[in-house]
Amino acid sequence: MELNEYFASLSREIGVKLKIDSPSFKSLTTGRKNPTKTGVVATYRKDGYSFSIFYIERGKEAYAQQTIWLSFVLDNEPLLVFSVYDILTFCRENDFNCYTYTYVDSQELMRSCFEEITTLLATLLPELDDFLQDGVQKNKLISAQKEKINSYFGSSVLEQSEMLGGKVDKLMAMMLYNFFQYQIESAVVGNQALFYAHKEEKALKRLSRSKYRSIYEDKLLEHLSNGGTAPEISEAVQNASAAKGSSRHGTDAKGALRLFLTTFLLAIPLTAVFTVIFVGLVYLVSHDGVFVFGIKENLVFLPFYAFLPGLVISLNLISRRKIRRKNKTEINNPELPPKTKALLKYFTITVEAIAIALLWSSVNSTTTFYNNSFLYSAESLPFSREECKYSSIDYIAVVDGYYYDDNFIEDKHIVFVTKSGAKIDLYDSTFFSAKEFEKKTTAFFAEKDIEIKHVKAL
Repeated sequence: MELNEYFASLSREIGVKLKIDSPSFKSLTTGRKNPTKTGVVATYRKDGYSFSIFYIERGKEAYAQQTIWLSFVLDNEPLLVFSVYDILTFCRENDFNCYTYTYVDSQELMRSCFEEITTLLATLLPELDDFLQDGVQKNKLISAQKEKINSYFGSSVLEQSEMLGGKVDKLMAMMLYNFFQYQIESAVVGNQALFYAHKEEKALKRLSRSKYRSIYEDKLLEHLSNGGTAPEISEAVQNASAAKGSSRHGTDAKGALRLFLTTFLLAIPLTAVFTVIFVGLVYLVSHDGVFVFGIKENLVFLPFYAFLPGLVISLNLISRRKIRRKNKTEINNPELPPKTKALLKYFTITVEAIAIALLWSSVNSTTTFYNNSFLYSAESLPFSREECKYSSIDYIAVVDGYYYDDNFIEDKHIVFVTKSGAKIDLYDSTFFSAKEFEKKTTAFFAEKDIEIKHVKAL
């Protein structure tokens, strides 16, 4: 069963356990022309309000993948969205527990999260019912949220929208959704997240400097200013934290190091393969030449090119290892999820194309000398070579280096100077081989009346 289907099943269970109507479901999507599903939301109806449980699998609203989030909407203010924390601020004085869950990537973890949510709602919903019976308190909640929204947008947007009527309802809904996202961001990666991670001092500093604060963040700032601390988080929240989740998904520091080391080890044999292919291609295109320069210069880049296919193989191996661990199977080559499989397929095609292009550019970066002319690369990333006749060459310069900001940088290489004064810089194929070039070719070019000169810079 897919996790979003399991989410729907658990959402129905909540309705049964709390003795309320079964929820309605709506897909979360992104994009207008070709909408992509990013999650699902279950919405429950109560007398005077509704509440929703979001499962945001990905997308900009998630801030961390597979996020579970709770929100409330009052019937008489359908555009205002309250986070569960906003409701707790008014209904419970000292509840600073975390009710946001991220990286909910297994049925076991999702069930643990839903058990906590059920326990919370079993007591919070009756408290909210009683709270909303008091008109004064209800209006305080609404006024506080409107004040926060107006502060967030920097003007009285709600009052102005009421004056314009239904013409701007859609625009207002989009604007208020940004405020809704801001609240999720705070709980997942912002000020609230620091508090839940027991980084109280840092949370206090950031909340004190924060230009915009939600209702709950105001309460949190007061709590921290009075020396308050974060409560111990539950096992479900620990397992549904960014730290634990990124570790499971290999996106933490250890996962990055593992990926790098695996890629590095794979790049060693792949470099050998690339070297054989490179030398073979150079021989094919230059076997009838008198001299070939640039092989050593381009060999140094091959390990970097080999790193690319090494990365693809590493990602494939690590993805399959995760599947084996998740499904507790001993199958060496388990089937990847369709989306992961498609992503790896296109990534592999892209990387292969780049590797082939880079390898071919290295072949063309070599310079081949024939009896009457030579072929050289004229571009930094060459896919072809140009021909130059020896009859057009005035002299050959062995250049010691170049000046940069009045400082001389020693970097010996070869430059051909034509009779018209043009310079053919063979740096890419001679920065290691300038001395070797002079030793091997002096007699060859002397026969053609081409002098090799030593110059400091050109």
